[in-house]
Amino acid sequence: MARAMTLEGMVLGVRWVNPHILLFLQTKTERGAVETWTLQGASLNNAMRQVGLKERLLPGISISARVWPPRNPLLLNEAETVLLTGPDDARRSSRIVGGGQIRLSNGDVLAFGGGPVF
Repeated sequence: MARAMTLEGMVLGVRWVNPHILLFLQTKTERGAVETWTLQGASLNNAMRQVGLKERLLPGISISARVWPPRNPLLLNEAETVLLTGPDDARRSSRIVGGGQIRLSNGDVLAFGGGPVF
């Protein structure tokens, strides 16, 4: 089983789309290179029921996020839907992950998806 990871960075945006909401997170590697991660969260219906989630996950804020790396190769298509790919598909990305809890800079923790927790 894949080990959970913690990503830290700045929210670039959140897409409230079916079947799962997406959060785009800008992080920096140990060498200072900028990376953009796509976190796949809860279903749109479940996310909309969570009080404060939409109002608090705004572009520009800094967060920590618990995530699962993908078990299978994934891609984000033009309709902003995460899809499975084959192992030889050049469109796949290792930076599409399953989101869990998100910790805001004030220490509040939000449930973004069904992934790992702090």
